Amino acid sequence: MTSKIRFLSINMINSMNKLLPVGKKVKKYLPFFIIFKLLTFTGFLTYLMNR
Repeated sequence: MTSKIRFLSINMINSMNKLLPVGKKVKKYLPFFIIFKLLTFTGFLTYLMNR
C-alpha cells in the first residue's frame, strides 16, 4: 500500500517538473487571474442582490 502511494507521489512530482516551465508563466499571470475572478464574482453578487 505505501509503495503504491510513494509511486503515485513520485509520478506527481515528475509531472509537476515537466510542467514547471509552464508554471513559471502561470505564476506571472496568477495575480491578474485572481483579480479578474474577484471582480466577476463581486459583479455577479451585486447583480443578484439588486434583482
